[in-house]
Amino acid sequence: MRSEAKNRLESRMLGNLHVRFGVGVGKQPPGLHHNLSPEAVTSVAAHIQGASTNDPMVDQQVRWFSEQLVKLLGGNTAYAQLMNELGL
Repeated sequence: MRSEAKNRLESRMLGNLHVRFGVGVGKQPPGLHHNLSPEAVTSVAAHIQGASTNDPMVDQQVRWFSEQLVKLLGGNTAYAQLMNELGL
């Protein structure tokens, strides 16, 4: 099963950094890393990071979700490189 999940991950080089999209995320609902590119996830994370509402609980949940997306990308370094690549 582990090798089956490994085969579904996208893996590529960003400069000197090896990015494996979907690594270390535990059990995720099927679909997120199968239907969105790392670039799309980067864009979503970037756009929701500054979001705020009049409900602190909603803001906390949005921050948590953004952090999960960054983890899904492989961490802050991969996220920063993808943001730079996308001009975000």
